[in-house]
Amino acid sequence: MRSRVSRLRTAVAVTSWALVVWAAQGCKAPDPADPNAGSGSAGTGGGTVATTGNQTIPVGTVSTSAGFSVGVIGNNSHFYMHNANDSTTYTTPCKVASGTSGAASDITCIVEALEMDLFVNGLSLVYNVPPKMCKYVIVEPYSFYVQPVGLGPDNITYWIDKNGVQGIDAAQDGTVETPNRVYVSGAPAPNVAGVPIALLNGGNPQCYYDASSTKGLNCCVGTYSKTVIAWDPTANNNAGAYAQPNVTSGDWGGTAANCLRGPAVDLQPRDSEGFPKAVVYAVDQTGLNKTMELTAPMDPKGYKSNVYIANYYDPADHPALNYPQVFAKPSLGSNPTFAPNPAYEFDCVDQADEFIARIRVQVRDWNSYSEWIQKGSGNPETTGAEPAPYGSPIGDRKDWKDFGDVFPTAFPFQGL
Repeated sequence: MRSRVSRLRTAVAVTSWALVVWAAQGCKAPDPADPNAGSGSAGTGGGTVATTGNQTIPVGTVSTSAGFSVGVIGNNSHFYMHNANDSTTYTTPCKVASGTSGAASDITCIVEALEMDLFVNGLSLVYNVPPKMCKYVIVEPYSFYVQPVGLGPDNITYWIDKNGVQGIDAAQDGTVETPNRVYVSGAPAPNVAGVPIALLNGGNPQCYYDASSTKGLNCCVGTYSKTVIAWDPTANNNAGAYAQPNVTSGDWGGTAANCLRGPAVDLQPRDSEGFPKAVVYAVDQTGLNKTMELTAPMDPKGYKSNVYIANYYDPADHPALNYPQVFAKPSLGSNPTFAPNPAYEFDCVDQADEFIARIRVQVRDWNSYSEWIQKGSGNPETTGAEPAPYGSPIGDRKDWKDFGDVFPTAFPFQGL
């Protein structure tokens, strides 16, 4: 959904000998029973191999035979990973071999993760690029908006009546009949989702997209002209009348970046507007083998759901846009904005920035172990309640199907 041109305007180049250091953030070691577990922590790249389908990828060592591929540390213990075209056995690797062209070079892959494993352990994605296949690799993790972002109105007007009440005095008789409301473009402020686009909060203009008083986030963008018409009791021979309008200017004070969340925000460098940059690696001579550490949702932010990592969605669950609205690019006029990336994206390009191959990764959380072990014949979204005496829901951690097209609670992430 985001254009490659806009992405590369905010990209940061990294040579093969000066790589970005990814922060290792507490990803728990694989289950000791996992034959792919190394002697060290998965969170620090200690596993000897990552797995993808029926293939392994070394961790920290470039592999030519592994091709352009992405794997996960902890497979068969906490996770499966496979090419999305393999919806049954999960044995097809997330791999594009050198020389592949056409649709086979542009693949989507899925990590199948049990929800509590994902919630507690996080995830370690290993991506491998062989020498001589790509001139550059562009890495852009997943991101999303946690609440609506939008432009505040350009002009607002309100009255201060004979009793000092602020709001709309449509009758111009010295008594505000609609307190704490404002005019926008000569009429009462229009509603967005049933709420005025602008109103007065404690005597100060507040925009619908500004949730700083409740969630600590202001995502209302733009400036405004404010017209205040105050009652003058000394006017009209002390009978009182409204004085001449007083016009001042203000700034709604928010940015779209305030409401952006996800691994891209936490792992990537930022541009001047606070948006995450894609990272570009020069890989032609050396290849590349890196581990992307995805922090467990429970730590350190205290998320209640798995959507911090679990980006998978079914378009059928979101009929309005065919994807959750958290991935939509806000319409902000000439103001800087950002389209989130709904996937973990790895682009293999030539020296002219033309695609050679692309891998996009989705992470899907599963509600039930008994369904997960069935692989493609299982149901990741099985619902209902656990049997007595527990009775708690089978789906304990929300994913994008559970949120639907409602923005998750933004701050301090209760409900998210």
